[in-house]
Amino acid sequence: MNAKVDRIISIGLILFGLGGYGLIIPYYVDKPSAGLLDELPPDLYPNMIMVAIILLGVILLTQSVWSSRLLRHQGRVSEGRVSVGKKRRAAIALSTLVTFLIAINVIGYYLASAVFLVFTMRYLGERRVWIIGLTVVLYLAFNYLLFEKGLTVILPRGIVASLVQ
Repeated sequence: MNAKVDRIISIGLILFGLGGYGLIIPYYVDKPSAGLLDELPPDLYPNMIMVAIILLGVILLTQSVWSSRLLRHQGRVSEGRVSVGKKRRAAIALSTLVTFLIAINVIGYYLASAVFLVFTMRYLGERRVWIIGLTVVLYLAFNYLLFEKGLTVILPRGIVASLVQ
């Protein structure tokens, strides 16, 4: 892939990870009470995932910078300008992640995840409705069982759910 596109995607991943780590997790995951060292804190897994996303973004950014420097050092022609189509794809990917982050707070994690999965799968070329539906159902069921039942972490319900109750 083009180094410039990789840089844009990596910055998007870093911003997404920082947003999740700094904006979502602290407000929706309860902090453990002091003295309970025999239990894992409920924010451990979400924080690990966000840190992993941030690290992967940093790795991608570093790799794209080093690859373009290597090409210049070897005297090979750089990849040139990024096409409008690639810029559009990167912008759509970044805006989708930002919209997903905002939607979690507004409509809740489960509904936002379902919409995000459907959109992303359609955008990436999957057209079979049963595959999309099965993926969404399995993903949501896995997250519900893992977080709500297994880790007893309540995922964000969103502003809309709090207004309905």
